[in-house]
Formats: sequence, structure tokens, C-alpha cells
Amino acid sequence: MANIQVEKAIEINPNDYHNLCAKGWFLTFSGRLTEGIACTIEAMRINPFASDGCLMVVGMAEYLAGRYDVALKAFGEMKANSEFKLGCLAVCYVLLGREVEARATAADFRKVAEDYPEGPDRASDRRRQYWANFLPFRVPTDRERFFDAMREAGIPI
Repeated sequence: MANIQVEKAIEINPNDYHNLCAKGWFLTFSGRLTEGIACTIEAMRINPFASDGCLMVVGMAEYLAGRYDVALKAFGEMKANSEFKLGCLAVCYVLLGREVEARATAADFRKVAEDYPEGPDRASDRRRQYWANFLPFRVPTDRERFFDAMREAGIPI
């Protein structure tokens, strides 16, 4: 349903980069990675100062394509030092075999996550559900690979 609304919004205003990023997100998580990246790159062409949301889409599409080095670059370009950015960076470092950087990034993640009621060093159903909802992986094994890499980096999930 949301993808229909995004398509209509793009039809009305094809130069609104927010909608192109949203479309890229839908395409990426429906398994259409190449189209998702292309749509998001178009959004960033329209607005070279696009938000971290566009880089997030590119990073997730590259992650799903198994291009962890390219995903790492996209996540690294995000401006905000958010839990999402740090979690994704740590995952990419683990999957690239860069354990030292993964652990350092996980430590930064825990500092950002200090305000979690369960604390930054404990896994919880709530945190796992947050990530599962935020990243609607179409293939369950993609989600589990992501969660396994988070745990391997030292991020409780």
C-alpha cells in the first residue's frame, strides 16, 4: 500500500528526493536491489545534500548484495553517529573480517545506546524487535546473518 502512495507522489512530483529514497527502500527490501540503488542514486543526484536516509538505503542494498565494502562506505558517509549507523558499520566490519574495527564500533554503539532501559550491554526482545521491524528483510536468513554479525561484533541483540 505504501509503495502505491510513493509511486503516486513521484508521479505528481518526480523531483522530490524524499519519495525517491522511500521508493528505493521499498525496492531494496522487496529484493529488487539494483532498482533500489538506482532509485536512491537518482534521489542523491537531485539533492547532493540528501539525508542519511538515502545513504541508509544504498548501504542496506549493498549489504544484501554481499558487497560489504561498498555498504561500509555508504554507512560511513552518514552524518549522524546513530545506533543504526554504528550497528551497520560493525556488521560490515565483521563480515569483512575486520574484527578490531568491529569491536571498536560496537563500543561506540553501546555509548549511543546507553539510554536503553535494559542498558547498552544486554540483549532484549525489545531491541531485537526494533531492528527486525526497522529492517524488513524479505529473506529471514538475511536478518539472522545481520543479527549474528552484530553479536559477533559485540552488540547485544
